[in-house]
Amino acid sequence: MNNAVARLVALSAGLLLCAAPMGTASAADGPECVDRGSVSTVEDLSDRPQQPGLTALTSARTVDARQEFRVRGSAASLPAGTRVTLQHWQQEGWTSLPAEVRTTSDGTYNMRVKLWRKGPNTLRIVAACLASEPFQVTVR
Repeated sequence: MNNAVARLVALSAGLLLCAAPMGTASAADGPECVDRGSVSTVEDLSDRPQQPGLTALTSARTVDARQEFRVRGSAASLPAGTRVTLQHWQQEGWTSLPAEVRTTSDGTYNMRVKLWRKGPNTLRIVAACLASEPFQVTVR
């Protein structure tokens, strides 16, 4: 199967694809993760196989609007300096938020986050084609 056909099959199956870094990013950034799935509800995410190696823990489950909280975890299978990004679930799918850090030499990360959207917010961490389990933070 050639590369174009393999990508088309992966896209139609809704898999996470790795793409080489583009633009001014350096090769040390590693591959970037692009979620090309067509998931209609948050519950559908549990049907996808989760890849081990990326964890996410929050310092709070409920916060006030614009109140800072932390998301920390480990990415032991990834090299130091790998970009870790926070994503938010919306009706159309996962969107990246402007919250990004790099992993440390021991494979951990610690991110400061502020949310404005009131109500339950479903979030996850994405790094180098790995995604953490989705978690919720409720904003009052």
